[in-house]
Amino acid sequence: MHFSKMQGQPNLTPVEQEFVRESQRQKHYASEHIPGVIEVANVAALGKLVSLRFLEWVSEHPAGVVSLPTGRTPEMFIAYLKHFRQNWKESSTQVELKLYGLGGLACFPDTSQLKFVQLDEFFPMHPDHKTSFTHYVRNLYFPLLDLKPENILTMDFVSAGVLPDDHNACASIFENGIVNVDLLRPAMADEEVEKRDEDRNDRWNAATDDKAVKDKKYDVQVAILAKAHSFAKKYEAQVRAWGGIGFWVGGIGPDGHIAFNMPGSSHNSQTRIVTLNYPTAAAASGDLGGIEFSRHKAALTIGLDTITFNKDAALIVMAAGEGKARVVAEAIESQPSTEIPATCLQSHPGARFYVSSGAASLLKERRTETLHRKIMERSLLDTDVDSTLVDLALRLNKRLVDLSEEDVGQDSRGALFLRPSTRKGPHASLQTLVEGTVRRLEGKISRGTVLARGRRILHTAPHHDDIMLSYHAALPDLMATNTHRFAYLTSGFHAVTNGYMLSILRPPHEDAAFLRERASLIFETPYPRVVEAFVAAHRERSTCLEAELESVLCLRQMSAIWEVTKVEALQQEVAGVVAFLTQQLPGDKSPVKIQLLKGAMRETEADRMWALRGVDPSQVKHLRSAFYTDDFFTPLPTIEEDAMPMVRMLEDFKPDIVTVAFDPEGTGPDTHYKVLQVVAQATRMYESADEMESVARSPSGLTVWGYRNVWFRFHMAEATVMAPVNDAGLAEMNDAFLTCFSTQKSASFPAPDYDGPFSHWSEASQRAQRQQLGVVLGEDFFVTHPDASVRASSGYVFLKEMDRDAFSKTATQLRGRMESDRGM
Repeated sequence: MHFSKMQGQPNLTPVEQEFVRESQRQKHYASEHIPGVIEVANVAALGKLVSLRFLEWVSEHPAGVVSLPTGRTPEMFIAYLKHFRQNWKESSTQVELKLYGLGGLACFPDTSQLKFVQLDEFFPMHPDHKTSFTHYVRNLYFPLLDLKPENILTMDFVSAGVLPDDHNACASIFENGIVNVDLLRPAMADEEVEKRDEDRNDRWNAATDDKAVKDKKYDVQVAILAKAHSFAKKYEAQVRAWGGIGFWVGGIGPDGHIAFNMPGSSHNSQTRIVTLNYPTAAAASGDLGGIEFSRHKAALTIGLDTITFNKDAALIVMAAGEGKARVVAEAIESQPSTEIPATCLQSHPGARFYVSSGAASLLKERRTETLHRKIMERSLLDTDVDSTLVDLALRLNKRLVDLSEEDVGQDSRGALFLRPSTRKGPHASLQTLVEGTVRRLEGKISRGTVLARGRRILHTAPHHDDIMLSYHAALPDLMATNTHRFAYLTSGFHAVTNGYMLSILRPPHEDAAFLRERASLIFETPYPRVVEAFVAAHRERSTCLEAELESVLCLRQMSAIWEVTKVEALQQEVAGVVAFLTQQLPGDKSPVKIQLLKGAMRETEADRMWALRGVDPSQVKHLRSAFYTDDFFTPLPTIEEDAMPMVRMLEDFKPDIVTVAFDPEGTGPDTHYKVLQVVAQATRMYESADEMESVARSPSGLTVWGYRNVWFRFHMAEATVMAPVNDAGLAEMNDAFLTCFSTQKSASFPAPDYDGPFSHWSEASQRAQRQQLGVVLGEDFFVTHPDASVRASSGYVFLKEMDRDAFSKTATQLRGRMESDRGM
């Protein structure tokens, strides 16, 4: 099959040419408007590509200007730079360097003469703050590259005299860190002055009623913003005086932003202060320690024209994971638009997108090429047929059975099925194809009407709300007809805000009688009894009693962690914790005891949620995996510390079914990925031990149910089980979440696509899946279905059912996409 090519191929470097060769992709596709899009197999290979291209460029431009990314995007890039610097002369490294055209370099390129430009920074932000990007580049890039101070351009607002060298002073000037960027606009017209004065109180939410103090604060803010504006102008001028950026690397946000240039940014924009929109704030929440520290916040960013100013520059966007696939496709395939900031790169000859296979998965011609290869290699799967036909039916808003040959022929992927060479066997005709897809979808729904009977099910989860947000609405029948255990592999302390902890510690801190009057509940009453009391309060709809018992549960955890058994001693510890939480700066590490306390509160949330369904807390295990730390880049799991506790649980419970969070390729080895690998390794070790000891097992062996929560969804073609859920089940899921998961009602790390409680998003996703099934199968299928649960369905939970070998194979493949080829 012929795939159209752009007139004139991109001028790829030797490093890029080798990676294109390895990818077995073309150098360019006509539908891709970026001069060079290079696809690699996995996140690790992406870091390797960027690092080798950087070293290749530096070897040619030893005194050039570079601008490198911050956050978690460059984790593998930085790791590979360290690897090459430390192992350059090793024989294996030399073989690798020669393969990529760098064999002529006798040593690691000299980077000490480079000039460095920081991309962006939150404002106001002290440069020494651990969540500041200035702190990041100073600690991760400057020592690694051996940069000279006179060649470094950072957004250090203190050294530049924009901000005072005092964290508390900044906090008092810009309350809650909120900056009114509108103050940078031209002076208001005379008739607006009076209204401005009237609105000052609301705008700044000053902590005092003294108008003079408010006006002074207002004037200070205006003065600081004027300095920041001047700083931005000088910053831009310095970048241009250096000739512009010669080598730029950045990630791409969920809304298409690069640096902090969000949708609506002019392609001629320069360095300036901007206010973060919600998707960008949500994406930045991981850098700042939570959405509570990034929502409505401002930042200084280099502009789109700053990035593209040097026409000889190498400009690289790096993106990994299926979660980035949509925005990557929009940036590469759409026409230039201010609504998609990254499209500004389309006209730059040195622009590149380096993407993992997951991030490239929605690029049109590549999808078609992949499907064509499978047809030619006779490796076409039912899922390939189903995904093609379902996507087309949803796009045309038609039932599958109503798709015509004309419809299919006009679709680039669908047209492949109409070729004479493809029309054989099960693919002999469009009717045969459609009938097969419909039959499989109907079978998945039928399988979902009875999930399990008389089985032993071990439910596992990375975080305490993952199961709830994934398949809680499908639990009623499942819980009644099977035996269950629950395992949460991390404590989840990162997601618990100081604000939440202060809210539940405030009553005992401010009222000395609170502890004395509830001493028995805190020190003596068995834990299950307290959980039962919470359930009873919920049934009585007593929100006040629920809140009181939540504080009691926190105090019980404090008593155990701080090892105190007296009211007076506990009162002192409460005062100390409140003082610490009040003074702690965003991003600062918490002491181990605070981490344990926050994690313990998340654990009580899961205990309470299951207690609502009659599950005793003793059936819920909290494993607190060792890999889950307070480090910015967390370690990978180990067998001894992380897998073995799960193995022991498997040996004790001997489940027939294990559930596991089954996310696709992500942007890096995140918590869900690590937990999946822990469960996969544990099931391998468990079943291997049984085989060696000839332990009698179920004839069918261990079954694994993969699930996804709100962050990702299974495609209809991927899911093997579709469980119907009704309005009552969805309402119960919402009620349980909002009752028990107090820490997550306003989550610290929300999704960029939805601003609200996770349970509402979960409900919307499951209802959307029912709506989509209604489109492709037709509503008559549901109205006339013999099973009452299908007729009454308002939503669907999608699962992927696998045997242990298939699960292990998939986990290994995912590990290859995330970790292989690291060379470390």
